[in-house]
This record gives sequence, C-alpha cells and structure tokens, in this order.
Amino acid sequence: MSWAGLANNQTVSFNNLQNAVNTGVFTALTTIPVSSEQITKSDASTYVSIDTSYAPYAAKASNQLVVKSDLVASGTTTTTTTASPTTTTTTTAAPTSITLHGSGRNKAITNGWTSSTDACNNGATAATAVYSYTGTLTTNTILTINGFYQLSTTTSWYWYSPNNAVEVGYNGTDWYVVSFPVTC
Repeated sequence: MSWAGLANNQTVSFNNLQNAVNTGVFTALTTIPVSSEQITKSDASTYVSIDTSYAPYAAKASNQLVVKSDLVASGTTTTTTTASPTTTTTTTAAPTSITLHGSGRNKAITNGWTSSTDACNNGATAATAVYSYTGTLTTNTILTINGFYQLSTTTSWYWYSPNNAVEVGYNGTDWYVVSFPVTC
C-alpha cells in the first residue's frame, strides 16, 4: 500500500516507508528492506529522517509498532493551540529540496524528457535544477525554484533520486507536479 493510502491510525510497513521516501515525505538514512513487516519506533529512526522529539513518536517504546500519525519528517514545525473546550494541532512541514535531472540545458533552462521512460533511462547523468516543495510530492504540488537553473515551461518529465520520475508543468506563475511521481 502507498504511504498516501495509509490511514493515520494504521501501522507502517517497510514497504510503506519506502513509498514515503519515493514520494518525498521522508529522506532515507540507509537502504530500507523490501518487506511487508510492520516497523517499530527504533526501525523508523534508523531508516528515515524523522522528528524524534514529536510527542506521539517520543511516547512510544523502542520496540513498539508505530502508526502513520506517529511519524513526522525532520525539520517540520508542530503548533498546538488550546482554547476551551477544543485543542487544535497543526503541523507545517519545512520545505524539502529536490534535484530534478533533465535532458540538457539551454542557458539557464533545464529541459526535460517527453516520457517517464526517457527520464528513467537517462536521468541520473543529465543537467539539473534544484527546487523545493512542502508536504508530499504528488499531483498539483507546487515546486519553488531553489537555485539559478529553472525548469522548462513546457510540460516535461524529470528524473530524481533515488530512482523516480515526475512530470512537471508550468501554469504561467508556478511549476507544479502534473502526474503522480513514478518509480523507475
């Protein structure tokens, strides 16, 4: 099951965790095993960069299984507001940096490919542009330029680490994800 498909109260498997890394929710610290085995608190902090001080996570024993809502990416900000009789918790993710690899460069423009297959087959060795996004990398996620090189304004496919491709478009104001990222 994908990370996005998990309910907040469902336990997390190694495969779910890998999907979260592939879609930009977390950053991997080491290779994640391919397994449907459910992960413990200790597993989570071993394999991905998470906020270990986040209260729901911190309250768990090291050998206790974690649920999706226990895990928050490192670098997020959590604010809790209490007003009688309601408590509201808002978690705001810090921007995640992503290096997108395109087919080549024309001055300051990094061009992409016409298909995910071309991006997957050629991506790791190509021209790059650095962008950032907040939250999960999925359809309609806005990408913010993080450096000098920008992406083409023509809808194109780009490769990104560890081995994924994403289709990016431009709406006249922002670059955004057109199609859900794919694993190469």
